Amino acid sequence: MDVITGEEYGPAGRSQEDSLHPAPPGSVGGGGGSVTTWHTIREASVLTGLPESTLRYYESIGIIPPVARDPSSGHRSYDDQDIDLLMTISCLSATGMSLDDMREYLANRSQGPRKADRQIELLRAQGDRLDRQMELLRIRRAYVSVKIEYWSRVGGHDQAGAKEVLDQGADIIQAARRSAGARQVRPEKRARSMAIKEEAA
Repeated sequence: MDVITGEEYGPAGRSQEDSLHPAPPGSVGGGGGSVTTWHTIREASVLTGLPESTLRYYESIGIIPPVARDPSSGHRSYDDQDIDLLMTISCLSATGMSLDDMREYLANRSQGPRKADRQIELLRAQGDRLDRQMELLRIRRAYVSVKIEYWSRVGGHDQAGAKEVLDQGADIIQAARRSAGARQVRPEKRARSMAIKEEAA
């Protein structure tokens, strides 16, 4: 484990074999005698902030390794290692990272130093995208300020002042209009929409 980030160098999640033959929830796992804590999909959703439909979708496309099943019910059971992985995924998703980049980033974690440069490339590219989004937000916030000032003048029956506000804020208004087409749907919302479509099919 990386002592700074808390990320595991090892395989991201449980193996296929473990997923097909899980230990019963609440059982003692590993050679160290530590008790394995299991979580339902609802609990995993609450802990990570990822909707249940997104958890199912991410598993179906390989973002999440196959999840263990409760032998008695057949329902998904997540252990603490799964939750740690899902928390990393939730953080990456919150940055707006694409599913393809997220999949690569997670796969690279098992390579440790050998993939460090590539991990940096992926994160820097995402940082650049966030910088662009922050600039768009700055423009939109300035647009809101202009409109607040405009309507304050209108409310005060100051038509000349209202026109002056629009004239002075013309560049901001034009920039905001250009940015209006740059809206992006957050990855988890896309995933949720696709998952719902799959479940309805």
